[in-house]
Amino acid sequence: MTDARNVFGEPLAECCTKPMTGFYRDGSCNTGPEDLGLHTVCTKVDAAFLAFSRAAGNDLSTPVPEFGFPGLKPGDCWCLCAERWKEALEAGKAPKVRLTATHEATLEIVPLEVLGQFMRLISLSVRLFANMLAGHMLILTFIGLIFVLQSVVLAVIAVPAATVFYIFEVVIVVSIQAFIFAALSAIYIGSAIEPEH
Repeated sequence: MTDARNVFGEPLAECCTKPMTGFYRDGSCNTGPEDLGLHTVCTKVDAAFLAFSRAAGNDLSTPVPEFGFPGLKPGDCWCLCAERWKEALEAGKAPKVRLTATHEATLEIVPLEVLGQFMRLISLSVRLFANMLAGHMLILTFIGLIFVLQSVVLAVIAVPAATVFYIFEVVIVVSIQAFIFAALSAIYIGSAIEPEH
């Protein structure tokens, strides 16, 4: 179990220790021959999924101390059975997945493309945030040089340079980022709702 891999083929990351999860109750979504249910999908459960699971006959909210199961509440991380996650996905109730902590055995049941749809929103958000932050950091660097070098002469160069860069950022970079964000959103949404061929 020491060489367990995630869906990317990298070392399997820990899923959760509070509550202690995993078939082996070691905090990771590891699996083995004893794990007939394939508890390999690291998820962050929500109320909709817990209600779906209860209705499907698998009450994950009620503690079962004799099996070391504390009962889950919305926001808890837990290693789910791959088949149960797939059922929830088909019903539109699948919880979020942490791919770096999801065991590669999951790919036998759920394709990586399906799991990846849950990461697209995060990738868009991180991309937009990083690009906005980088522009603002560069402007702060121009202005900060005045104070670090304590030079009035530098202010004559740094302030206009920061102003020009700010105008460039607002007019060009923001427009490009808005276009890319809208285009990628349309592609992701389109691929998610497109009927199968």
